[in-house]
Amino acid sequence: MTRDGFNSLVAELALARSGQPRELLRETLAWIVLGYAVLLAALSACALLALAGLLIALQQQGWTGTLVGGALAFAGLLTAVLLVCCLWVKFDPPEGAPLDEEEHPELHRLIRETGNLVGGVRFHQVLLDAEVNAATVQNPRLGVLGWYRSYLVIGLPLMEMLSREEFRAVLAHEFAHAVGPDGRTRAWLHRKRATWEKVAGRLPASPLFPLLSKFFRWFWPRFNSRAFLLSRFHELEADRVAAEAVSAEALASGLQRLAIQGLRLEEEFWQPLESAIAGSAAVPRDVIERLSALVRSEPPANSRDRWTSQAMGKSADFTDTHPALAERLAHLGIPVSASPLLIPATNAADELLDAAFLGRARQHFSTDWSKDALAARRDRPAGTCDAPGVRDAWKRIAALSRLDGLEKVQGEVLALLERRPDHSGALYLRGCHLAEKGDLESAAYLERAAADPTIASRAFETLARFHSRLGNVAEIDTLKERAEQHQRELRAALVERSKVCPQDSFLPHDLGESELERLREALATEPAVRRAWLGAKHVTHFPGWKLLVLVVDARWPAFKPVSERMQQQLLERLLERWEIDAYVQPVRLDEDTKPVLKAIRRRVADSEVYRPS
Repeated sequence: MTRDGFNSLVAELALARSGQPRELLRETLAWIVLGYAVLLAALSACALLALAGLLIALQQQGWTGTLVGGALAFAGLLTAVLLVCCLWVKFDPPEGAPLDEEEHPELHRLIRETGNLVGGVRFHQVLLDAEVNAATVQNPRLGVLGWYRSYLVIGLPLMEMLSREEFRAVLAHEFAHAVGPDGRTRAWLHRKRATWEKVAGRLPASPLFPLLSKFFRWFWPRFNSRAFLLSRFHELEADRVAAEAVSAEALASGLQRLAIQGLRLEEEFWQPLESAIAGSAAVPRDVIERLSALVRSEPPANSRDRWTSQAMGKSADFTDTHPALAERLAHLGIPVSASPLLIPATNAADELLDAAFLGRARQHFSTDWSKDALAARRDRPAGTCDAPGVRDAWKRIAALSRLDGLEKVQGEVLALLERRPDHSGALYLRGCHLAEKGDLESAAYLERAAADPTIASRAFETLARFHSRLGNVAEIDTLKERAEQHQRELRAALVERSKVCPQDSFLPHDLGESELERLREALATEPAVRRAWLGAKHVTHFPGWKLLVLVVDARWPAFKPVSERMQQQLLERLLERWEIDAYVQPVRLDEDTKPVLKAIRRRVADSEVYRPS
C-alpha cells in the first residue's frame, strides 16, 4: 500500500473511531490474532507436507516413491526452517552510557519515586544518550515469542532543557506506558507492532513465500493503521496518568519547552551544521558541547515567539504516533503560554548528575558523533566524495548565510551562479544582498528567482521592502497582488502534486542526456535497483515547474531483512544524489504501484531509463 493509501486508511479510521479507543483496541487485537493464525497455518502446512513426504518415503517399496517422498519431506522441512528464519526478529539493545545507581543515587531515587507514583515500574538498565527524548524500551529476546528486557533511556539534552519537576512529569508519562493492566496492554501492543513491522518488512520482500507475501501486503497496512491510531489514544492516556501522578502544569510546560526547543535545534543547529560540513574535510569534535550551550541559552524574544506559534500551529500528520502539542495541552486543560521562557532556572541534568560526569558524557557523545560522521563519509559510493555538487554547494551556502550573514557568502553565491545561472536559491540570495545595498540590479535577480514557485513569496516580500525604501507605492501594490495570486496557485499546485495515480495524464520527461546520465549514475550506486522508469505528470498549475515521476524497481536478497523505512531511505538517497531542478515524486514498484507504471509505459514510449547490464 502506498503512503497516500495508508494515510487515507488512517484518516478513515480516525473518523470512524473518534472517541472509541476500546472498540479500536478490540479490532487491533483481532488483527494480531489473524496474523498469528496465518503464520501458524503456514507452519502447519509445512509440517504436514514434511510428514506426508516422510510417510510416502516409508511406505513405498521402489526408489522412485522413496525419492519423491524424501523430496517432499525435505521441501516441507526446509520451507518451515526458512519461514522461521524470516520470523526470527532480532532487536538490538538501545545504545547509551550506563547510569548505575552507585554513581547516580539521586537520579535513581527520583526514578523509583516517580515509578511508585505511577504504579510501580522497574528496569534492567538505565542509559543516557544524546537524543532529545526519554523512552522505555522492552526488547524481545526471542522475537515473536517474547521474553523481554526493559530499559529506560534518557536523553542528556532533554534533561538540560527541563526543570527537575518537568523531567519527573516526562518520566511519569513514559512509565505510564508500561504499568497497570491498561499500561501493560499498551506496552504489549507497542511491542507487537514493532515486531510485526520487521516481519512484514521481510516477508513481502521475499520471493520464497508468494502467498504469504501477498497476504502481508494486505494485512500489514490494515493492522498498522489501527495500532498507529491507537497509539495516539495511548499518548493522551499516558499524559493523564502523568498529570495525576506529578503535575499537569509541569507536564504541559515540559511538553511546550521540548516542542519549541526541537524547532529551534533544527533551524539553528542541525541544518546549519550538516550543511556547513557538506563537502568539507573537517568534522567538528565538540558537537554535543555546542548543542548543550545552545539549549542553555535564551533566544531572542521574536524567535521564541515564532517557534511557539509554529509548535502550537503544527498538526499531527499521519506519520506521527504522537498527537499535536495543542491537542495534548487542551487534553490536560492547561492554557498555552503565549511567550514562554525556554530556559529553566535550574535544569534536571545539573541537579541530578555530577558536573564532572556531564563533561565526560558530552565529550563521549561528541566523539561518537564525529566517528559516525566520518564513517558515513567513508561509506559513500565512489565518486560522491569529490568536489561538492550543486545541491551540496547550495546547502552549504544556505547554512553559512544563516550563520555568517549574506555578505560573507557572496563569493560562493557568484561561483554557484557561474555553474548554474538559473539556480533560484542563489539568485534570491544575490538579489537580497544587492537589495540591502540599495542596488537597482537586485530587482532583476529577485524577479528571476520568483520563477521558482517555492521561492516566489520571499522574493516578492524582498522586492516590496526594496521598493518601499525607494517610495515606489505602485510597485508595492502590484507585488502584493502578485503574492496573493501566487499563494492561491501554490496551494492548488501542492495539492495537485501530492499524489500520483493511474488515472493521471503522463508526458515524456524531456530531460537532456546530461541530466539522464546523472540519474543513471545515482541509480547505479544502489545495487538493489534493478530497473527504473521516468515520466512527467501533466499539471495545470505552474506547468513550468516539472513534476517528474520516477518508478524504481528495487529487490533485495531473499534473506535480507528489509523494512519500509529502508526502502523509503533508498528513494531519498537517490533524490539526494540526482541533482535535478524539478519536483520529483519517487515511487517504489510493488503490487499497488504497478498500475501507475503501466500508465506511464503506455503513454511514454521511452520511459525506461535504467537497466544495469
